[in-house]
Order: sequence, then C-alpha cells, then structure tokens
Amino acid sequence: FKYGDTFSTGTGKIIPVYGHGDGTAVSMGDASVSISPTPNMNQLGDQELTVSYTDAKGTTKTCNYTITVKDYIDHVELDPDTLTGDYGDSLSDVLGSNVTYKVYYGSDMSNPVTGTVSESMITNASNYQDDIVTEQSMTVKYEDTVKDLYTDNTYPNPVTEELKITLTDTLQSIRIDNSAKPTQVFKYGDTFSTGTGKIIPVYANGDGQPILMSNNDISITPVPNMNQLGDQELTVSYTDSNGITKTCNY
Repeated sequence: FKYGDTFSTGTGKIIPVYGHGDGTAVSMGDASVSISPTPNMNQLGDQELTVSYTDAKGTTKTCNYTITVKDYIDHVELDPDTLTGDYGDSLSDVLGSNVTYKVYYGSDMSNPVTGTVSESMITNASNYQDDIVTEQSMTVKYEDTVKDLYTDNTYPNPVTEELKITLTDTLQSIRIDNSAKPTQVFKYGDTFSTGTGKIIPVYANGDGQPILMSNNDISITPVPNMNQLGDQELTVSYTDSNGITKTCNY
C-alpha cells in the first residue's frame, strides 16, 4: 500500500480448507471474515495481521496476512525552474550550483530531501544549444535508488521536472553605421548634430538593429567644439538594456 492510503482488501480472498479439500474462495470483505489489528496506514514497513473466518457452522479459523506500507514520491520541485545564461555558455556553466531540487515524500511532506541539480540529471542534455537565444526545455530526472517505494502512474520513480533555460546574447562592441552616417564635415560655427547617424550594436551571434546616435542610450564625448578648425576625435558610448556599455571612435 501507499503510505496514507485507506486500507482495503480489494479483490483479496481466503480459501477455507475442509477435510475433503478446498472450499469456495470467500472475499476478504465478506461479513464472515475479520482482520485484526486494524492496519496502520501511516506506519511504513510490514504489518502482520490475523485473518479470521467463521463458517456457517460457527467454526472459526485464522491465518496470517502480511501487508506492506511503502513511502512514495509525491512530487519534485526545482528552485528556480527557469534559468538565464549568456550566449555561448555551456550547459554546465548555466547550471553551476544554481538549481536545487526538492523531493517531497508522502511520509514527511514538511521535510523535503534537497540537493543540487547536476548536468548528469538532465536526460536531454545533448539537445542543449549554446548558440540560440530562444527558450530551451531541459528534463531533470530524479530517481531514488535506495528506498523501496510504492510506484504507479501517478507516483512514479524516477520522476521528472522541466527546467527552462534562456540564453541572452551579450553586447560585444559597437561601430558606426557607414551606410547612414551623419555629416562628418561641419561649417565653422555650426550647431553640432548627429543627424541620421547611427551605430550598430554587435552581439556574439551577429549585428543588432542600427540605433540613431540621437538615442538617449547613446552619449558622445567630449562636446564637439564647433569653433575649432580641424579634426576632432570623439567617443561614442552605448548602454544596452542589460546595462552593458561599449564605445567606439567617431
């Protein structure tokens, strides 16, 4: 039986034995059959019970009956069940020691068994890709190889949980977009403007979308001196939504 189940004899039967041979099997749920002591379904292990049968003549006979109450895995939780990593990270890099599993056994639901998820616990680790930025679903398997557990389709052993991993591509550098660069030659005394100038953010998996140099996430230093003739070397800085800042010359 599963720990905490309601005791039932189910389809169990006893066979009365007479001098001439076996009689007709009798359901253990029949009124003529009693079982003692009352099984304790919250006690793990074997329990020796006594089955008593009284026939139509009032004759009572007994035999031993053993039941076994087994613990079971109620469920497993992952904490966290979603992870983020950097584009190009290996699965072991993303996992690190960041994910904890909690195994809840039916006999002690308030004290889960805990541990750290390792790459060896991921059944589809070979499907992991370090060069995509879409969500990937990894299957974490926990198996209790020590306890003799009750199992069925609802309470299996091993048990699996899904771990979601999303890689984020990180900003590597920026460069001036030469296809739409601003006017680079100004008239003495003009007001400085980047015009339609753009920068291109460069990620590990390729170029991002061009960004206007007038964007609030972009700064240009030092302030151009429009009353100074000749070349001026400026620094363009761009900070992306992850707080990563990269620069290039302008």
